Amino acid sequence: MSLETHPIAFTAADGLRLSGTRLGRPDTPATIVYLHGLLADATFWTPLTRRLSRHLGEDIAQLVYDQRGHGSSGWPAKHQHTTMRGLAEDLEAVLAHAHGAVVLVAHSAASLVVHTYIEHYRARQVAGLVFFNAACHFRFHDMAMVPSQCQPTLARLRHQRRRRLDPVAAAGHAMLERRLRALAQQGKLAQSFITGARPGDPRVLADLLQQCNETRLSAQVAVAMRSTPSFVLGGELDRIVAAHDSVRLADAIWADYEMIPGATHSLPHTQPELAEDAVLRALEVAYRDHESVPAVDGADW
Repeated sequence: MSLETHPIAFTAADGLRLSGTRLGRPDTPATIVYLHGLLADATFWTPLTRRLSRHLGEDIAQLVYDQRGHGSSGWPAKHQHTTMRGLAEDLEAVLAHAHGAVVLVAHSAASLVVHTYIEHYRARQVAGLVFFNAACHFRFHDMAMVPSQCQPTLARLRHQRRRRLDPVAAAGHAMLERRLRALAQQGKLAQSFITGARPGDPRVLADLLQQCNETRLSAQVAVAMRSTPSFVLGGELDRIVAAHDSVRLADAIWADYEMIPGATHSLPHTQPELAEDAVLRALEVAYRDHESVPAVDGADW
């Protein structure tokens, strides 16, 4: 079953416009909300949402959106730092449009946004969590995400931000963003690393690379997440997030863990049939005792 997509705009707390799409009715008993990783956009989820729409129909809504500085969403002001707390606030603005119980699905570094969201917005009930290629902490400067020849440049540019040499830093960040996209398209950044079609805000990329290095899942937040049905899937051939890092996340939040043979860092995009099963399982576990949720083809409810 193919559903019509409904464009939807979200307004962040600072007034920035975030671009998104809803599949399914706006008044469904549950909503799946997707968060893409660095250099990607909402289209990263298209193979998965299309498959799920065949099972869910109009009965469960799906929301995808471009995070700030990505895709069709707005770019923040030049003087503004992009932080994980800010991205969590953006997610709260998106969830204001989500009806019913919420299942959050995050890829890669977007898992840190979910961790931060849980820390600051525990009052909102999250019915389920699904993490693909995720970890407790991302050390992108030490990974294939940032080639070794770019690391010294990135460090110098960070120190020039919002100082007299800020225009030079902005130009350098733009070059870095183009370089990373080119490497990804050539398959040299990491195997099957999927980037968005539109260039992103290089300042946001620089901020988030630094934020990823400084942000880690705290013990307190991990404990808070243990009461939520959670699933963590890693890829055997993931060159950015090693299997043991995904296992560490699953152990910390008491999540079910599965390592997918032959899968790369873009698991939900390149192997949506396996990602689909994880999301359906999250819905099944989250609503096993809820008669209000309709049956889903392919799930043993």
